[in-house]
Amino acid sequence: MIQEIAEKYIAELSRLYPISDKGADKLRDASDQIDAALGCYYWTDVRGAIEKYFRTQSDKQRPRIAQIVQILENTRGISKIQPDPEPDEYHLPRTKLWSIQDAFDRVIKAMIRCEILKPENPMDAPLAPGYSLLDTNNLPMLNPKRRLREMTTAAKNRRPDLFAPYPSLSFWEELAVAVQHGLIHLRVRDWHASHQGVPGNIRVVIANRDTNVMGQTADRVNAMIAAWPGAATVGVLEV
Repeated sequence: MIQEIAEKYIAELSRLYPISDKGADKLRDASDQIDAALGCYYWTDVRGAIEKYFRTQSDKQRPRIAQIVQILENTRGISKIQPDPEPDEYHLPRTKLWSIQDAFDRVIKAMIRCEILKPENPMDAPLAPGYSLLDTNNLPMLNPKRRLREMTTAAKNRRPDLFAPYPSLSFWEELAVAVQHGLIHLRVRDWHASHQGVPGNIRVVIANRDTNVMGQTADRVNAMIAAWPGAATVGVLEV
């Protein structure tokens, strides 16, 4: 199974080489490419390849991904991870840690509700989108899995002591730890409830939008919603 090792790769480079904030951001933006190139190797081998590059090629200029792949391919005794066979059934993430069980269950339930994870029974899938995770700007999260990973990484950097007792957590377990300790506050918007809670004067403008120039109507509605105190709370559920 492909490992997601971009975070470890970036951390190891940061340990060995001076990397600016801009450089670190650039590396994080390339997380998908790093995972795609190195995820089929065991992390211990990838780390060994980075250290070999540091010792034998440059201790000042950090390597490119292709150079690490070349070292891995040319080093005897290194084998790729054999992918797991495709499972016959889809299973939701599970946890055996009773200390985070409640938070974990709430997180998974929210992910299913927002269609970030599939239900185990396809018959339980919603017929139409009705919920979404909200970002800090009260708008739906764009690329929620990546955004959740960024938030979880920030939480781990902020309070590593909370994660240290669990060295082998899955991503969803890490997210549950962060939610349980208030490092991440997940909010879900029920769009039906939000629509029902919109004040009547705003609904009138929306209903009569065809009688006005569309752009002007949209600007007016956005301004009215921005001034409405309930915009950030109506139909919003805390995880």
